[in-house]
Amino acid sequence: MSLQELVGSIADPVEREHAASVFRHAVARRLRAAEAASGPRIIRAAKRCPSCRTEKLVAEFGRNGARPDGLQSVCRACR
Repeated sequence: MSLQELVGSIADPVEREHAASVFRHAVARRLRAAEAASGPRIIRAAKRCPSCRTEKLVAEFGRNGARPDGLQSVCRACR
């Protein structure tokens, strides 16, 4: 269903704007979920842990889809 099909049948302008906002947020949420499920965005072999100050393999970091590299900021040993 497209946005126009959804809001076209709503007569009240306030309800129409609310429905459009809900639709846009749902689409954005689905896109973010799909992007997070795709794994780390930047592929690299090692990352520096700021807590223990050592360079470690990315396998030693947990996943975090909200971060730009898709990994936790500190290693699993420091958590």
